[in-house]
Amino acid sequence: MSIFSKLYKLGRFGKLFSNLPSVSGVSSIVISMMLSSCLAACANNPMRSYKVETDTPVSMLRNNNLDGAIASFDKSSDLISYLERGSVYRMQDYRDGYINSNSNFNNANNYVNKWLASYHNGTWGGISDTFEAGLVNDKVLDYQIKDYEKVMLSTYVALNYISLGNWDNARVEIKRMYQIEDRIRQYREVEYQTAKQKSGALPKNAPTLEQIERQNSGAYSFDFINRPSALGLQNSYQSAFSHYLAGFIFESLGEYDLARLGYVRALQLNPSNALIKESINNVDNKSATSSASNNNKFTDVLFIEEVGHAPQLKSITIPIPWVQSSNGNNCFMAVTMSLPMLDPDKLDTTSSAFLIDNNEYNPLLFTDVNLMAARSLHDNLPNIFIRNMLRVARDYTLQQAACNNGVGVIGIASLLGGSVINSADERTWVMLPSKVYAQRVKLNRGVHKLQVLVNGSRLVSAKINLTAPYQVITWRVVGNSVYFSQ
Repeated sequence: MSIFSKLYKLGRFGKLFSNLPSVSGVSSIVISMMLSSCLAACANNPMRSYKVETDTPVSMLRNNNLDGAIASFDKSSDLISYLERGSVYRMQDYRDGYINSNSNFNNANNYVNKWLASYHNGTWGGISDTFEAGLVNDKVLDYQIKDYEKVMLSTYVALNYISLGNWDNARVEIKRMYQIEDRIRQYREVEYQTAKQKSGALPKNAPTLEQIERQNSGAYSFDFINRPSALGLQNSYQSAFSHYLAGFIFESLGEYDLARLGYVRALQLNPSNALIKESINNVDNKSATSSASNNNKFTDVLFIEEVGHAPQLKSITIPIPWVQSSNGNNCFMAVTMSLPMLDPDKLDTTSSAFLIDNNEYNPLLFTDVNLMAARSLHDNLPNIFIRNMLRVARDYTLQQAACNNGVGVIGIASLLGGSVINSADERTWVMLPSKVYAQRVKLNRGVHKLQVLVNGSRLVSAKINLTAPYQVITWRVVGNSVYFSQ
């Protein structure tokens, strides 16, 4: 039995091929091409370019076309669509917008719940997915929500609840976020321990990931995912912003011990942030008397500025050529591997100053999603490499069979077919911001004028009405557009 047939018996399509004879030579090529044609019509399309799909809504947001951006994600009911729709709905800045946003986010959370409870929490789930993806490409799998996306999902559900005035539900979601982080840590520990076992399925004499990096540094930006600022993160999924928001929620509910724990964790993730240090001191000095005396006069406002969009992914194809001698035939053998490469937002890169009643404030950087995405890809690259090498084994087997039969043209045809199929999964939560900034100001209750300075030259205004002891005001800057969420 060929490698191709063995792998199929391990994958999702194993039953379809289990009664067929061993696949080799021209038959392997035909079946491979038939399978790729079939899958192109399926929901998890191996030919799909998610980057191309998301270029349009990103452009719409930059040109103040929020309705168009929402409509562009309104065609599917899958995990990635729920994430994207939830993000753009909350930019509408009215009650139904937050309700629609959380409706989509809660649908996305159903997938996270399944992940928490399913075989994906065991070693064999990951291995099964690795082999299955090795048959065609990662796009045939259901979207596997990234670790930092799981945490940011809970963060934005909590923010929506705050905008709806439901701080108790926001608290519940933050507690859920803590549980998800703990489960991610446990799962990744198991995954890292079994990585070497997975590598036993690689072809003999296969190149190492380090060799691929050295030979293809010009074609792929390995430096971006290996840069010290990304590797300096404690992990890919914990966010200083998320934990600071947790502290703010607990503080608003009078749970000062839990608030302090949230702020301390945020400081561990962002040690130079002066606002976090100040918040820890304020919680330490909090007293019931001072808190009550301010309740009717002032509002403690957390201003959150979201900038741009999270990095997109684009598939980069790397050739691995060699000459194969078989049965007296010298055949040029060439297979390809594909890697997802981050394409960060290059237009929206810095924060904007804001004014409250003509008093200027500068928000501080809390979380850089670009770095989280880079660290996530860096940590996952060994597994992506393994899946690629399994695809290399598939293409190698096809071309070796052709060479044995002296059919060089078919070898080239299988190369072309492999080049089309071998593309990396470009799905990722693009409508997350690229960076999150925040500032905290105590203001008198009542109506205030908020102005955001866009591109250093244009002021965009909104009125804010402060009515409670604690409030959160959020805005998103994308190009020349500003979307407020109160």
